[in-house]
Amino acid sequence: MPDYEKMYKTLFNAMTNAILEMQDAQCETEEIFMDSPEMPPLIVLPVRSDEDVE
Repeated sequence: MPDYEKMYKTLFNAMTNAILEMQDAQCETEEIFMDSPEMPPLIVLPVRSDEDVE
């Protein structure tokens, strides 16, 4: 009979590691973007109320 507990833990650990690796990559690329000298200026847009939406 297959060892379902071992299968589950193996898959869970691999998925957790993949998520953590993607989060690290996202942080790294955000830092690269923010450190970029040619970064365009950020513009704060006004908040629209529900009344403005039709």
